[in-house]
Amino acid sequence: MRVNRLPGGCSIARAAMLVSATVMALCAQTVAAVPPYTLVGTFSLPAGTQVFDVLADGRVIAIRGGDIFEQGVVHMSVFTRAGGVSPNIFDGPFGNFGAGFLRRSPDGSTLAIGDNGAQGLIHFVSRAALDPAPGSQTPTQSLSVPNYEAHWAADGRLFVTGATAESILSEVDHAAMTSRVIVTNIGGASAGVVTDGTHLYAGNGFDFVSGGSQTGDIRAFALSALGSRAVPADFESEGVLVARSLSANSLGFDAGGNLLVGGGDFTSGDQGYAAVIDGARIAAALGLGPAAIGADLELAPAGEQFYATRWNGATGELLVSYFGSDSVFRYAIPAPPAGLAIAAMLGIVGIRRRR
Repeated sequence: MRVNRLPGGCSIARAAMLVSATVMALCAQTVAAVPPYTLVGTFSLPAGTQVFDVLADGRVIAIRGGDIFEQGVVHMSVFTRAGGVSPNIFDGPFGNFGAGFLRRSPDGSTLAIGDNGAQGLIHFVSRAALDPAPGSQTPTQSLSVPNYEAHWAADGRLFVTGATAESILSEVDHAAMTSRVIVTNIGGASAGVVTDGTHLYAGNGFDFVSGGSQTGDIRAFALSALGSRAVPADFESEGVLVARSLSANSLGFDAGGNLLVGGGDFTSGDQGYAAVIDGARIAAALGLGPAAIGADLELAPAGEQFYATRWNGATGELLVSYFGSDSVFRYAIPAPPAGLAIAAMLGIVGIRRRR
């Protein structure tokens, strides 16, 4: 579940006692519960950006009002207008918040834009049809789905959290332009959603009443079971509690299967950082072990803020942003110094030769 192990395993090196003390120290560091994410840089989004996503090549795409911007070069603060959609799609009781989410499809051809419940609509726009000319607006396809957060699965399904009389989770078939509710009775506010290809994970963003799930509860559902159900699953009684952290406002996974969580619970005081939870603890909870309560790593690059997380698979970096700011902080797993890496490899080669 982790990305931070030396080739051959540090345990072999220790057992053989064939590497130096410095390499041993490196091994001790690399078997930590979560990757030793280190702040490596920042960049700025276009001023006033509401939400953003990451393209397949590692560049960021963002939306402000009806304008869509793409980052010119990875890690840089230079963005150009890729095109636009009508800002009227966000009109409604919550229209002043703008887009609730911007998500690019797995093949990169389509953008899904949530109106944050303003009209209860998700808007789909073709990236190829975007026109960078100032003021241009590309028509969108719209589908009525209560929405707050969303996540594209690798197979092209879009999972969306939202609320009607209760907080729900929907599955959207973009090709057919249809949707169905697959999880009901989220006992509070809708929050983040993500899938690892096997399970679907959804969070309770704010617990309104005593009993049942709590703020920050993250529950998992087997995708195979959801697909064959005639009625939606019940979040409170059927989901497997795998973790509790912050308000589960944003959910994601890094390349090692570690869970990335954003948000904040102002009632309990669990706030002021972005969380990384060891993937092994999530796996244990799925096996009906104890849920992973609390973070294994807390990242707070700008002090006490309401943070969100986004994984950049192209660069292998964890992006952390916070509400009300255009700054994005880049976290990476530091590479071992060249000398230590060579010593480690020599030690491993020595072990193999003696077998």
